[in-house]
Amino acid sequence: MQRALFAGQELIAIKEADETDRFGLRYLGFKATGFMTMAAAKQAAPEFAQRVLGRMLEMVS
Repeated sequence: MQRALFAGQELIAIKEADETDRFGLRYLGFKATGFMTMAAAKQAAPEFAQRVLGRMLEMVS
């Protein structure tokens, strides 16, 4: 598991389940799954955080 802050909130990159070799991202209650490596999950993290924040903005607009 690895952690980073985006917009002051924690984003977590984590191994999905013991029986798979996939990784996922968790941020503000949103999930992205199916990354083949931790490096791929970490590379996708900034865009994922932007999409989450954009989605949240749409929810209140």
